[in-house]
Amino acid sequence: YGASHSGTVTLQASFSPWKPEVVVQGGDRSKPQAIIRFDGRRGVEVYGLSLKLPASAMAQAAAAALPEDIDDTTWWGSLRTWFPKVGIFGGALVVVILWRLWKTYYGPEDDEFDEEYIQEALRKAQAAQRAEERKDRPPGARGAAGR
Repeated sequence: YGASHSGTVTLQASFSPWKPEVVVQGGDRSKPQAIIRFDGRRGVEVYGLSLKLPASAMAQAAAAALPEDIDDTTWWGSLRTWFPKVGIFGGALVVVILWRLWKTYYGPEDDEFDEEYIQEALRKAQAAQRAEERKDRPPGARGAAGR
């Protein structure tokens, strides 16, 4: 399997008891077909083909699909092609561990969530809202629930 495309298609199939007399490749690129005329029979048989590239040819096709204008002469370009992805993950993991250690020892001391302060602020806001509703309500009117 070379890097260039071949015009040859290998077909291995059993047509027993018939013997193929003429085999022609037809159809377009999106839907290839094998057109076969059998010995002693009238007309032709048309078969749709499902072609699958071997793994090595698929890898070459994927490599050829990459943009060729990538400049790997830079330091980052050469490092990116040399350094495995596991190394990048390991480096990111080390950075996260160091950041967490720094945050633990040198970070702000009052970093906890103050639930009581938030509940108190919520109570004050609800009380202010109820007072505003009472102020806007005409005298003698009842609340929305009809209490």
